[in-house]
Amino acid sequence: MILLREAGSALVMGTVGGSIVSQRWEFVVFGVGLFLWMTYILIRIGEFKKPPND
Repeated sequence: MILLREAGSALVMGTVGGSIVSQRWEFVVFGVGLFLWMTYILIRIGEFKKPPND
């Protein structure tokens, strides 16, 4: 889980950094959107794996 989060953070930082260099803001939007989507998926997986509270 932490590896996925680290990979996501690295991917976003690389995307944002690269887009600032190339001044292509669509890549910033894509990187942020991808990060939010990955975070949402990880949260859903975490909720799914939680033991049910009876």
